[in-house]
Order: sequence, then structure tokens, then C-alpha cells
Amino acid sequence: MEKKRALMVVAGGRGVPDALALLYLKPALVLPVTSIEGWETKTAFFHLADRIGCEVLPMEQIDAYNLTAAIAALKNFREQCNRLHSTREWDWIITITSAPKILAFAAYEVAKELEIPCWYIASQQEKVVSLVKEYEQVDTNRFFHLSFNDYIKIQGRTCQERKPFPDYRHTVQNWGDVAEKLARSEETSQLLPIFYRHRKRPGKSIDNAFRDPMFLPPEIEALQLVKWLVGRGMLKVSRTRPEGTPYRFASKIAAQFMTTGDWLEVYVWDQINKTKGEGNGKPFADDCRWGCKIPKDEVEYELDVAVMYKAQLVIAECKTDEQPFRGENNYLRILDAVADQLGGDYVSKVFITNCRKGGASYEAFNAQARQLNIEVVTWESLPAIGEIIKQLAMHPKYPRK
Repeated sequence: MEKKRALMVVAGGRGVPDALALLYLKPALVLPVTSIEGWETKTAFFHLADRIGCEVLPMEQIDAYNLTAAIAALKNFREQCNRLHSTREWDWIITITSAPKILAFAAYEVAKELEIPCWYIASQQEKVVSLVKEYEQVDTNRFFHLSFNDYIKIQGRTCQERKPFPDYRHTVQNWGDVAEKLARSEETSQLLPIFYRHRKRPGKSIDNAFRDPMFLPPEIEALQLVKWLVGRGMLKVSRTRPEGTPYRFASKIAAQFMTTGDWLEVYVWDQINKTKGEGNGKPFADDCRWGCKIPKDEVEYELDVAVMYKAQLVIAECKTDEQPFRGENNYLRILDAVADQLGGDYVSKVFITNCRKGGASYEAFNAQARQLNIEVVTWESLPAIGEIIKQLAMHPKYPRK
């Protein structure tokens, strides 16, 4: 009979290493053990195990300051598991990375006596140290460097990219300079509301937004940003009429790109891909995606930007409307709900807007974001967005529980 994999996770502190082992091993059975003081990150771990489809036994809590009692308890828990599941042969692994020290010593002693692998995981060094007994060669690339598709498959999800029409994504992903200009210009906040109102006219479609002329107020027409977009070929200018100078988008793709928030998503995606890792000259992110939809039953969850770094997910919500900090929008609650579907507290969350910070609505919004462990990035910080996301991935301000 082929053995089933069983994981005894002896834990108590930082949850990420335990999650990495869980994602990699995908055990059929999990026995969580912690101290009497408890395990702060247990809820997120159990949530992730449930997504994977593991059978998780009730968590055992033992005295973390009595080595002899801890050794006896760990051996007893394992024997109980074997009796409970007597119809199966189990291949056990113990992980001790986040365990209190004495519990880790106890687990190591049990592993020695039972001759089973005992793992210590060094995430930053990308090492899995198998104490007592060598385990089959660990694929560290798969262990620490999951793609986004691999990650959501583990979560029991699929991903679809937003494609308004053919060639859209391929085209706009080469418009990093346009996205950067819009993200960093002080004049964008004056021009974009006109674009958005042109797109959202009642009964009008993206075809109308492309074909119909726009008449810009003189002060807007004089903006350097408008002149730059004309020179870049994103806007076309026709002969002046009595009512003004008609401007049109150069293509349907340009209309879609600049009359939605896609330009900010592409900007963030492009900047992340340009941000290098530590000392190797390669992009720090293992994977970065923008404009994704995650279907679940009758609902679709949208991901504006998703970043994978060492099997951990960072998601960003990008908003370009004029009043992104209004509580009625529920942007923060929606972002938190999406994260909950993709790993809960293991997911880092970022809200990104091209609006400036300041004012009572911003202060209230930022306070709610802190309660939900969401980082808020405004226009002032957009030039550094790649480095900001890198630091959130490598050294999150809010701990991944």
C-alpha cells in the first residue's frame, strides 16, 4: 500500500515557514501542535490547509517548558494518529521552524527516536534543512518560487486575464512610458476626469468613446500632458471648429487604456518587473500579473495586480477615480475579501491610487486600512512603487499571520 503523507507541524510563532511546507507537501493529514500559550497564526494556517484539502486534526497544546513531558506528549499524539487511521500507512514529517525552543528540542528528540525527517525552513536563505533523516530532494525552486498560477491552483482557483478585445494586453504592456507619464504627471488629475466622463456617457460604448470627438477646455488643452499624448500618438487632433478643437483617441485600445484604470495597473506591473532583486540583477518578483479575474461559483473576484515572492502573495487594488477614499466605495473591504479567498492573513494587501493624500476622508480611510493590515500608496509615492512592493514582499510592514 502506498504511504500517505502526514505532517506534524510544531508551531507557535511566524507562520510563513509552516505555510511553505504545507503548500509544498500537500499532506493528506496534518497534526498541529503548539504550546499552552497558543499559536497566533493558527487560523490562517487552518484556512490554508482547508483550501488544499488536508484533514486537520484538533490542535494539541502542551507545556513548552517541560522537555520530558513535551517529548512524551508528541510521541503519544503520533501514536494516537496512527491508531485512529489504522487502515493507512503514514509517511511522517515534522516541521519545527516556528516552534518555541523547548518544543523544537522535544520534536527533534522524537524525530530521532522514530527516525523520521524533522524540517527547519530558512525562507530568506531558501534552504530546507532536514534533520535526523534525509528526505527526498526538495525542489527549492518550487518550494520557494511558486508562479501565480501554481499558487491559485493550490487554492482551488483558476485565473482569467481581462481581455476587452484581441491584442489589447500585448499592446498596452508595451505602453509603459505612457502609463508612467500618467502616473507621475501632476496634470493627470485634471485631464483624466474628462476622459472618464467621455467614456461613461449614457448609452455610449467604447466604440463611441473612440469615434466621438472631445472638446477640451482651453486650460486643459494647454497642458503639457495633452501635448505629450498627442506627440506620443495616443491622441489625434482634427481641424479646429467653431466650437473648439476636436480630440480623439488614436485607437480603440488607446481609448480603453486611458478611460479606465488599466493604465495604473500596467504602470504598477511594469515598475515591479523593472525592480531588481538583491545582487542578482533579476526582477525580485517570481511572478507579477495584472488585470486578472478569479471565478468562484457565481462570483468573480478581480485582481488588479498580483505579485509572487517566495511562495507568498501580494495583491494590489488600483483606483484612479476622483474620490477613492470615500467610505461608501468599500474598496478596502473588497480588497480584504479577495485576500481572504487567496490565503487570508498570509496575503499582503496594498491599495494604490493616483490621488494625493490628505484631508479628513483620507485620514479615515488610512485608519481603516491599518485595521485591515492594508498598505495605502498615494500619488506622492508612485515613482517608488516598485521598491515599495519589493519591501512589502520581503519585509512586510504588517506580519503575515
